[in-house]
This record gives sequence, C-alpha cells and structure tokens, in this order.
Amino acid sequence: MKSKKAQSELITTVLIILLVLAAIVIVWQVVMGVLNKGKSSVESQSECLGFSIAVTVTNATGGNVSIVPSKDISGARVYAGGVILNETNVTIAAMSSYVTSVNPQQNISGKEVTTVGKLGNTWCTG
Repeated sequence: MKSKKAQSELITTVLIILLVLAAIVIVWQVVMGVLNKGKSSVESQSECLGFSIAVTVTNATGGNVSIVPSKDISGARVYAGGVILNETNVTIAAMSSYVTSVNPQQNISGKEVTTVGKLGNTWCTG
C-alpha cells in the first residue's frame, strides 16, 4: 500500500511541474510577442529622429510649394488642410530644394500646408 501512495505523490509532483512549465511557456510567448511588436515599431520610427522639412508656399493659388528636407528622402507628400496635393517618388538630397506646383483649382489660401518625407519604407512627418 505504501508504494502506491508514493507512486501517486510522484505522479502528482510530475504533473504539477509539467503544468508550471506549460504556464511559463505560455507567458513567455505572450511577453515576447508584445516586445517584438514594440521593437519593430521603435525601429521603423527611429529613422524619423531628427527629420524635418522646411516648407515655403510662393503663391496660394496656382503657385509652387518648395520643400527642403533635413535628410535624404526617396519621396514626399504635400498636404493642405489635410488633403494631399502632390506626391512624388523622386530622391531629394538633404538640404536641397525641391519645388512642386500646386494645381490652380486647389486653392490653399489660409490652409495649413504640411509635408511628409519617405525615409526607407517609413513616411516621416516634417
């Protein structure tokens, strides 16, 4: 009778150890998933650190918008009042001026003109 009780305690101990190991694996997977998601987000946004674009509007109706990025970019978007006016996929060197024209039907007078630049695969606000 004594050996059956010892066997039962051993099986119980092994099952508890297996349950604890399973719980550790589950918690580890959840934690690593959250950390990897945060890591990829930080990596993609780190390209945008120190990035800015100077914007100059020469004429609000049918004129030009000049942008000067602080880093080399592979594309740019120009917005006025939250509406995209122009998108280009040309490479623009850091500190060089790129001029894009505004369609005369897109009157941007009194609207905030903003830009974003593409660094690698990330669009960064200017």
